Amino acid sequence: MAVAAMLLAAPATQAQKISGEAQNAALAKSDAEIQDVKKNGKSATWVKRAQTIYEAIAAPTKGLYTPGMLESLLKPAMGDAKAQGEAEIRTGAAVVYNYDWVDVYLQGGQVVTWFQTKEVRPELYADFVAAVNKAQELDPKAAGKLKDVMDSAINFYKQEGNTCYDAAQYGKAAEGYMRAYELMENPAYAGQKDPALLYNAGYLLVVDGNTNPASFAVAEEVLRKALADGYTDEQGGAYYYLFHSCYGQAQQQQAEAKAALLQEAKAALTEGIEKYPTNENIISSFLGLYMEEPTVGDASELIGMITAAVERDPQSVEMWSSLALANYQMKDFPAAIVAGQKAAELAPDSFDSNYRQGIFYAAHGDWLLEELNKRNYTRQSDYDADLAESNDAYRGAVPWLEKAFEIDPSNRSVVETLKVICFRLRDEAGMMDKYNKYNELLKQM
Repeated sequence: MAVAAMLLAAPATQAQKISGEAQNAALAKSDAEIQDVKKNGKSATWVKRAQTIYEAIAAPTKGLYTPGMLESLLKPAMGDAKAQGEAEIRTGAAVVYNYDWVDVYLQGGQVVTWFQTKEVRPELYADFVAAVNKAQELDPKAAGKLKDVMDSAINFYKQEGNTCYDAAQYGKAAEGYMRAYELMENPAYAGQKDPALLYNAGYLLVVDGNTNPASFAVAEEVLRKALADGYTDEQGGAYYYLFHSCYGQAQQQQAEAKAALLQEAKAALTEGIEKYPTNENIISSFLGLYMEEPTVGDASELIGMITAAVERDPQSVEMWSSLALANYQMKDFPAAIVAGQKAAELAPDSFDSNYRQGIFYAAHGDWLLEELNKRNYTRQSDYDADLAESNDAYRGAVPWLEKAFEIDPSNRSVVETLKVICFRLRDEAGMMDKYNKYNELLKQM
């Protein structure tokens, strides 16, 4: 999300102080103009009004920009702050300067984000949309005249989404992204819509739902619209968060209403796993749903669903990987290893297939060791046999992880895992040398 938000960043604006008086005077003049019978019927009057309203919308934060605005530039740009304190934002502790219109957050002597606390006048966004709509209604060709102000407003609300996200004001950030997208849908906007804005909004509303449960319902609506409008990503995150939006609503309901929402949550995961079978978040959410809400089904249903898909397409690396991951999540490590072996056979040069297979073996070794430590042994031979079984699993992980390392020698997780396993097996032939190799590589990374 941090990367996605940065990609949506708008250009920085020039510094300018604000009292609000000039903007209110301009708004009052525009209010009077639209009351004039002659002027009210002209598209140009409404185009001008949209521009005036936008200037009032943007005024409170016009003196701010990121990244890199130095603390020493705040006073020339914004005037004196009313107060100064400390606050916790998404990226950690920050110094906060409180102004009449906005709170500005700094880290390391630089502005990192801000949160607008007050508008020049209430309902400016609604007034802006009304002015744009009226201009378009009076002159269907007004889009060209509205282009600049529409682009500016869309960039403003994208930026508001970004800055509020960084300020950990997730509900307000979602509102910014939704407003930017809503403006893109307006007939007066000639550019392309970007449904990633809706995905960002939906994701943030799910986050906001943890403290404001009403946000879950809005998140569902927004995410469904994002998908309907063509949003896709490589991982299928929209379905994962759609599940959480439905599940969050279900926790607020009882009886039939709860049951219906749980089925919606399950349907989101079902559609998600059909399209993105290797999404570990979706698989783990499926298993979690079965554990927490047994009325919707059980884990064998998920395994059966994936197994049926494998049978339909036994050459699908993705489906074998999905079956392996599902068994791994259920801690059935031998079954995960069997399915993972098939995925690796079908894609021998795949980093994911080799790395995951190594992890499945290592996880089996961990589980066997945990079971060993729970038992009270009366015979050394029994202990030695169980320890040997655990070490066999760890040993099985090494060639898979080394193959993954060959494919991607820059992957720190592979090197770190190899270091740990080889140290555990250090008394076996060649393992101490391997440990030294990967330990040295890890230091260099």
